[in-house]
Amino acid sequence: MTTKIQSIQQKIIAFFFRHPEVFVRMVSEYFAFKPNEIQKYFDRLDINSLSNNYYTEWDSTTINVVKQKLDWSLFSASCRSFADVNLIQEFSKEIVWISSDHEAGCTGLACNPKIPWTEDLIAKYENQIDFTALGYAESVPWSEKLIDKYIDRWDWEGLSYQSNLPWSEQFIARYENFWNWDYIILNEKIPWTIPLIEKYFHRFDHLGTTSFESNEIFTSNIEIIEEFGNHLCWNTISRNPNLPWYDESLLERWKDRIEWESITFNEFLLKDHAFFEKNLHRWLVKPEYSFDLLSYNTSLPWSIPFIDRFIDYWSWKKLSENEGLPWSFELIDHYIDRWEWGYFEPSEDDAESDTGERGLIGNSGIPWNIDWIIKYEEYIDMEAFKRDWIIWDKAFKPFIDEKLINTVFRLI
Repeated sequence: MTTKIQSIQQKIIAFFFRHPEVFVRMVSEYFAFKPNEIQKYFDRLDINSLSNNYYTEWDSTTINVVKQKLDWSLFSASCRSFADVNLIQEFSKEIVWISSDHEAGCTGLACNPKIPWTEDLIAKYENQIDFTALGYAESVPWSEKLIDKYIDRWDWEGLSYQSNLPWSEQFIARYENFWNWDYIILNEKIPWTIPLIEKYFHRFDHLGTTSFESNEIFTSNIEIIEEFGNHLCWNTISRNPNLPWYDESLLERWKDRIEWESITFNEFLLKDHAFFEKNLHRWLVKPEYSFDLLSYNTSLPWSIPFIDRFIDYWSWKKLSENEGLPWSFELIDHYIDRWEWGYFEPSEDDAESDTGERGLIGNSGIPWNIDWIIKYEEYIDMEAFKRDWIIWDKAFKPFIDEKLINTVFRLI
């Protein structure tokens, strides 16, 4: 076993030697460094990626040594060591309290999932905290008392979507005039019932079907579907794999409303190959459109013969992203010139101008390992590759330690 691991590590070292930019980006953002290792390699690491590293444990000494070079908007949101509120106090002047949009996602302290929010901690920093971002935080000890204390500072869009509020009919009624009804209708933690929907229907009747379709409660409850069917999106209902399709004979019961093109997404129905064959004629009416949708269904009986049977109709981008295919060297090689691998093009101006698309890179169904990576190295866009946590987690994380990192840094 040791010899096998060493062989894998040697292949990884050789790959990183050929692609040092991939190594630096990945270890900077995903490796769980110890404080002494951060200081040892700091000048060789990508500082933005390190600032966004959620896995590294920091201590006060190390932060003080490198604090002038960190991206504090990222670091404030990602540093897991801020679970120690003493560190928050020590670095309160450096911490970015106000959140902003960033390539990496939400930034600022309120976006940090490790913060052990309490009423006292919120009160201590109430003049610095971004209450808009805090409204989305899951670790806040939500109560009516806390909401009332800062009632004019909350962003009610965030609170309306917050899953951890003490939801009840009485709670909803108490803040009826504050809720953002465009967002509260999306909240799946609310105990939606027919009487509750009827009570507030005037609040979201203007939204149309698009908002209802995003809440699985509305499209998974037969009673709600049949009561409010004229206001629901039947495309979404038709693709829902969690409905009792056979037990309640729903295909027959709703035959005048079922959208067969949306059935192409239904992973429960299409895992039955006989169902696919029985209804194939429906999708062959407009095959280019229907098979484009079918290309993303993970439950079809995927195989090379099955793909070959409809070779002219598939969306190869969607097939490339489909986690349900039986991924193997044979499958990749058979269609080597058809796959879309994905790419990423960073903008020289700002992150909002970055462009990219997923493909095989980003597909968690592929058994990523160093042999796969080396075999298809010439097809891989390294800009997209080095940003893929899935590949790091599968192919590199189990084999990378401080010794390997030290070796690669000596070589590059």
